[in-house]
Amino acid sequence: MAPSIALEDRATVVFVWVADGYPVQGIRWRRGQVGAKPVFSDSKVITRLRLRDFLPFPGETQLGAFLRAHYRPLFPHLLSQSQCNRRAQGLIPLGEALRPYGAHPLGAMQAARY
Repeated sequence: MAPSIALEDRATVVFVWVADGYPVQGIRWRRGQVGAKPVFSDSKVITRLRLRDFLPFPGETQLGAFLRAHYRPLFPHLLSQSQCNRRAQGLIPLGEALRPYGAHPLGAMQAARY
C-alpha cells in the first residue's frame, strides 16, 4: 500500500511530471495550433485529469466541485466543467503519452479514467 500524501503535495508532483514531459510530448500534439495561449494551460488541464487517478471521485463533475471548494489556490483559473470537458477531449492522447513521465512512482499505472 502506498503512503498517504497530502493532496497539495500530490498535485504539485503530478503537475511537475506533466510539465517535465510536456515539452517532449506536447510539441507533437500542439504543432500547428493557432490562437491565444490559454490562461489555464494544457499542463494544468492534464494535471487535473491525472489527479483523478489518486482521488475517489466517480466523475469529473465531483472532482471539479471538490477542487473548486477546497483547493482553489492550487488552480486559480479553474475552468468550468464544460470548458474542462472540451479542453480535455483534445488532450486525452497527450495525457496518456505523459503518463510514463511520473505516474508509476505515484502508483497510477492503471487504466485511464477519463
